[in-house]
Parts: sequence; C-alpha cells; structure tokens
Amino acid sequence: VTAPEEPPPKTFEKLPSTETQPQPTTTTESQSQAATAVPEGPVTVQTFHASLSPHGTWYDTTEHGWVWRPRVGYGWRPYSSSGRWIYTSHGWMWRSYHRWGWAPFHYGRWFVHPSLGWSWVPGTSWAPAWVSWRHTGGHVGWAPVPPGYTTYTSATAHPLIHNSHWVFVPGVHLVSPRAYRHAIYSSHPT
Repeated sequence: VTAPEEPPPKTFEKLPSTETQPQPTTTTESQSQAATAVPEGPVTVQTFHASLSPHGTWYDTTEHGWVWRPRVGYGWRPYSSSGRWIYTSHGWMWRSYHRWGWAPFHYGRWFVHPSLGWSWVPGTSWAPAWVSWRHTGGHVGWAPVPPGYTTYTSATAHPLIHNSHWVFVPGVHLVSPRAYRHAIYSSHPT
C-alpha cells in the first residue's frame, strides 16, 4: 500500500475555504475532532486492535485476514456521516466525529464484506483520507479505496470501486460540518 503523493485535483481548491466554516459548537464535536490527529510514533496492528475493540468487532476473513467492523447503524458508510472534509497542508482530510475515527479513516482501507457490510482492513501508512475523488457538474464525489489499491490517481476512479460506494455532494457543501445532509447515494451498502 502506498500513500497518496498529492492532494485531489487543484479544482477542489476553488471550493469554499474551511477557514470560513463554523467551528465545532459542542464539546463532543471538539473532542472527537481532536481524535483525528496523527498519533505520536509508529502505529502497529496491535495499536488498532486495542483502540478499536471497544467500538466494534474484529473478524478473521479469508480474503483480508483480520478486519474490523464498527458498531454503527444501518446505512452507515465510511467518509460519509459523522465527520467532515477539511482542506489541510496534506490535502483533503476526513475529520471524523467518532472517538475511534483517528485510525480507520487515516490508516488501512475500507471494503464491503458480503455478510459483514463495511469493514476495515488495518494498514500502517497514514493519509489524510484513503479515498478516490470525482468532480462533475458542480458536484464533488468520493469513495473509499479498497484493499489492494496501490496507485493513487485522484482524477480517475479505480475499477475496484463499485458505483454504489460513491458519495456526491454539491461542491459548495463539501466542507459543511454535516455534508451528508446534502449527499447523493446510489445505494446504501451496510
């Protein structure tokens, strides 16, 4: 797995600046946003296991080995609800509102397991978000890149990303603290 070497296309920088967006208004939001910071020192799979176990279940799968399934409601998907996009010096970063968001949105990859739904495969390379981007007709779209995705090309979709995994919002809502309220989905894999 290789980390992205560049942020999404420069066209995204024309969207409203995150500096003009409202700051967190509740203690819970502030605390959970702080949880997305990069941990000090190297991370290991053991780090993830200990930190994520209280918030979900680990499963041993044939295809990917140990994967983690968060305890979330029906229709949940990674990089969609319970967080927001923020443009940083590293590129577009997903700022999760989940206490456990520091790990699975910045390390490893998400995929839809046929019986478990959205599941996370641990990885030790950090990125602001492991997603592929699309921009069309005033809308911005993103989808989690699956395990085995080794080339980062932000302008094109990866063939391993199923159409139902994409989330689109009008470009002006990309940096909204609740962009999911404006989201357009093809379907809701769980």
